[in-house]
Amino acid sequence: MVEIIGTRYKVKQLEILILFFFLDNNVGYAVGGGGVGGGVVLKTTNGGLLWETKFSGTSWPFYSVHFVDYNIGWVAGDYNRIYKTTNGGNSWITQYTTASHSLWSIFFVNSNTGWVIGGSNDFAQIIMKTTDGGGSWISQAGINLKQLLEIFFVDEYTGWAVGIDGTILFTNNGGITFIEKNYLEQKIRDFGLLQNYPNPFNPSTTIKFALPERAKVNLSVYNLLGEKVAELVDGELEAGYHETKWNASGFASSIYFYNLRANDFVETKKLVLMK
Repeated sequence: MVEIIGTRYKVKQLEILILFFFLDNNVGYAVGGGGVGGGVVLKTTNGGLLWETKFSGTSWPFYSVHFVDYNIGWVAGDYNRIYKTTNGGNSWITQYTTASHSLWSIFFVNSNTGWVIGGSNDFAQIIMKTTDGGGSWISQAGINLKQLLEIFFVDEYTGWAVGIDGTILFTNNGGITFIEKNYLEQKIRDFGLLQNYPNPFNPSTTIKFALPERAKVNLSVYNLLGEKVAELVDGELEAGYHETKWNASGFASSIYFYNLRANDFVETKKLVLMK
């Protein structure tokens, strides 16, 4: 069980929770993993006051969870692992597993039709679809080499996927073909800080930001205590899109925050280091 104290949580043998999914105000799931706890699925039936461990049968973390009703759901994570439950998480069936890629997002529009996306360490794109509830998965041709991080469909035909370098994919035929729109190609009109990728990461991650004009820039990383642990950029940069990497090989698994200051612009985002 997991005890919630204020906004803090205490989980035995669990380092990081990555994603929540709620069916209503009371019933929800959280997935994550890392460390000695491996892949973990937690369930609450009272709005998050208490959490019960429902799955920890793999040593690799989960990054996504999706349910279509109170019984049927899926989790996906490292090394192309997909598991399905038909009894609200009490037991799980292995549906797909390989030894090379990470699956970042899984989404179903009903109990039969769903998609999963992700990528490899070199950011090769993965899009797979099932029409039999996950019993079999068919690769759908990607249109670039940009790793995908999140997917969402409104019906069996219309959906979107987003990924690194501002990649946005749209389909209106169930994923047979995708239309790409990379918003990084648009004219820069505002300062902006992009989400790091990959995220979660180990041991390095890329951070991108946009400058509509020449600016004095500082990009730093902070821990949960608000202490600066790394300074990635400090100096004047020309207008345009810029990127830098943070190698966190010497840091512990945790949630960190990266903060961009450019002239009068200030923005902070969260990143997750998982070893």
